[in-house]
Amino acid sequence: MSKFHWENYLENLLKEKTEKEAAALWKLTGGGIPFDYRFEHVISVVKTGKYLQRFEGGNLKVIVAACYLHDIGKSFFIKEGKSKHHGLKSAEMAKEILKRIDDFSKKEIEHVAEAIKNHVGLFKDNKERCLEGKILWDADKLTKVGALSLAHSLAIAGAFGGIDTKGIVERGKKWAALVPDIVAGFHTETAKKLGKQRAEILLSFYKQLENEFNME
Repeated sequence: MSKFHWENYLENLLKEKTEKEAAALWKLTGGGIPFDYRFEHVISVVKTGKYLQRFEGGNLKVIVAACYLHDIGKSFFIKEGKSKHHGLKSAEMAKEILKRIDDFSKKEIEHVAEAIKNHVGLFKDNKERCLEGKILWDADKLTKVGALSLAHSLAIAGAFGGIDTKGIVERGKKWAALVPDIVAGFHTETAKKLGKQRAEILLSFYKQLENEFNME
C-alpha cells in the first residue's frame, strides 16, 4: 500500500524530532547517529498497526495516525508519573498536529487522541478502549517482545554508557521474565498469536545467550 501524503508529513515530522533527541542521547555534536531508537520503534509500530488492521478491521487512517504520533510527547530525558504520562501529552500534541492536515475531520482527530491517550503501560488493565486503541496497544507492545525488540535493545544499549555481555544477559533475563505477562495483555486475536510466537523466540534467545555466557 502506498503512503498517504499526510503519512509522509507525519514521518518527516517524527524523524526531525527523534533525530534531535537521539543526537543528545548519544552526546553527538555532528551527524552520524548510531541508532535512532524512537524513530525505528515508531515506524515498526506503524507497520504492525497496518498489519493488524488487515485482520482486525478498524479505521485505517486513525490507526496509522495514532501509531505515528503515540510517542510524540515522549522523551528519554523526562521522568513520567502515573497521573502525567506521555500518553496524555502525546494525545494533546497529536490534536494540534492533525489540525494542520486537511485530511482529518474533528471527529477523526479526537478518535486518534483517544487511542493514544490509553496506550501507556505494559500489562493488561481495565481501561475501555476503542478497536483502534486496542490495535495501537497491541502494535506498540508487539515490537517489544520478539526478534525486533532484540535488535532494537542491543542497538540502543551503547547510548546509555558502557556495556558488556554480563550486563546484556542480566538485563535480558529481567525483560524476558516480563514478556509472558505482556503478551497476556494483548487485545486482538492476531496480536495474541503473533505475541506467542515472538515471545518464544525472545525467551529462547536469552536462555541460549545465558548458557553460552556461563558455559555451565
